[in-house]
Amino acid sequence: MPPTDRDSRGAEGNRYNRGNCRVNTAQSTTQTRPDPPNHSHRAAALGNHDGDTVTLLVELDFGARAEVAVRVLGVNTPELATPEGKVAQRWVAAWLADAGPGRWPLTIASWQPLVPITPDKFGGRWDARVWRDSDNAELGAALIAAGLGVAWDGKGVKPVPVPVPTPGGGAR
Repeated sequence: MPPTDRDSRGAEGNRYNRGNCRVNTAQSTTQTRPDPPNHSHRAAALGNHDGDTVTLLVELDFGARAEVAVRVLGVNTPELATPEGKVAQRWVAAWLADAGPGRWPLTIASWQPLVPITPDKFGGRWDARVWRDSDNAELGAALIAAGLGVAWDGKGVKPVPVPVPTPGGGAR
């Protein structure tokens, strides 16, 4: 029997076979880093614009490299014009610096395995998740855990992080 356009349907979701390329349409609920074949790329930090936009040198296929502005998926941080936004910017700069030595200390990947990294709705940045290879920490989750960002899937009204009071008054 000749192969069909549709392949098996299992617990992992629908899979469609298009030539040699397989696309998995299952929704991922985990924060695990995908294996290298799942549209992940090694990267090195060049800087950050604010709490949720970083500039990376990304290693592409066949040794090609590109400087890419990456919008960190899964999180929204305060705007840079606010005091909280400046705190988030400095925190992310330190987080990136803690990636440690090595030529490619970071990994970037799309929201779920087997979905390519895509440009964001504004066109100038790429939407991706960022991991530090030294401790497998994910930037978006780390921002949320530090109280510097709020979870956001990129749809609907952008949630605004609320400043967290610190001992002695003020906000962080």
